[in-house]
Amino acid sequence: MAICLKCNDIFESLENLNISIAEVAEGFTLVTSINKLCLYCNEEISIGESYFKDEKNFVEFQNKAVLAIADSLSKQIEFCSHCKGIDIESYTYRFTKVEEYGTETFFLGIDLEGFLRCHYISYSLKELVLKQLECQYCNYGREPYHPKHNPNGGHFEITDRFYSQNDIDSFYGLDAKEFSKLAHGIELHNHELDDFKDYIFLNPLLAYRHEAGIKIFNILKKHYDKEQFTLIKKGTSLYRGRKRKIDAKEHTMEDLWNPGEGIASHGRYNSVGTSVLYCSDTESSIPYEIHTSPDDVVTIAEMFVKSDLKLLDVSALFKGFEGFINPDSLDSKILKKKYLLTNYIRDCCYQIGYNGIVYEGVHAGSLGNRYKNYAFVKFNKEKMLDIGTLKSVKYKVVYNQ
Repeated sequence: MAICLKCNDIFESLENLNISIAEVAEGFTLVTSINKLCLYCNEEISIGESYFKDEKNFVEFQNKAVLAIADSLSKQIEFCSHCKGIDIESYTYRFTKVEEYGTETFFLGIDLEGFLRCHYISYSLKELVLKQLECQYCNYGREPYHPKHNPNGGHFEITDRFYSQNDIDSFYGLDAKEFSKLAHGIELHNHELDDFKDYIFLNPLLAYRHEAGIKIFNILKKHYDKEQFTLIKKGTSLYRGRKRKIDAKEHTMEDLWNPGEGIASHGRYNSVGTSVLYCSDTESSIPYEIHTSPDDVVTIAEMFVKSDLKLLDVSALFKGFEGFINPDSLDSKILKKKYLLTNYIRDCCYQIGYNGIVYEGVHAGSLGNRYKNYAFVKFNKEKMLDIGTLKSVKYKVVYNQ
């Protein structure tokens, strides 16, 4: 009994992936000293040619070869449909679905059928290789699904897609090369920030120990040392508001300053109890920023900058990371996970020496024009900021259906 090498197209796949056939086939093939007939194709195996001695020997070789092929291909699967690709595919399904045909147009990533075809994986090997592929990020694949032992796992389907880092960055609008220039050559990716947010939720006091935390601090420090901060000039007018119920006592000028330490609730750029002074560059944005109710009266203070202040323009520096820096998800918890990353940025800025942070307002769509918010984290109100006039305004609140 003998099986010739011509009966299996797995050798072509090994060659295309630059996998050593000799290493994979070692111990599985023999060299014939007499003419033999192949069990499968009935072709003659001539003297001096290699062959498999029996079907068991051939299957063992094939299993080893398939694993080698899958290992090589898996290195290209940075992310998949079961991790970072979920957001891309959800967006694609919702916004690019062609209703009359019921199909979607995918612009990023590649489906595994196309991926295997590009690497000349034959039809006979496709299912075998598919079961051995593994995502480098989430480790999905290879191990079959099990409700107890592997509830988040399973084998890839031919319709699953995989994505490169460039695909992920393109989806979030990040130009990695451009960001690297702004970040002084330090590379930072969306998946690192995603991991960092999960990490600091569980270990908030150890944020500086995480690789992404170290990168963020170094980026902000280099930005500051190279004087690439934004200056808000002396004499600039800003606005700050506080709301009260109609029958409550009117606010004084002292009330319009930032709350004392230990009082503040969790905000975008302050952790619970940490005092930050929030302002805006337009008066019209105030009721949107403080979420006015129908029975509220808003006290608005016009504030003046008394000396040039050094600010981090987070919207410019972290362009492409808006989903992390300006999250719009609802979160009613006392400790809001969506603010933990920006809280860390605030802590870095305070330590480095920035006076504050400037960032794009998130209600531009409602207002009809863009505006900027300011979070002052390190300032002397006698020397740097002053309150001019106060006025009370009753806004009409309209709820969208």
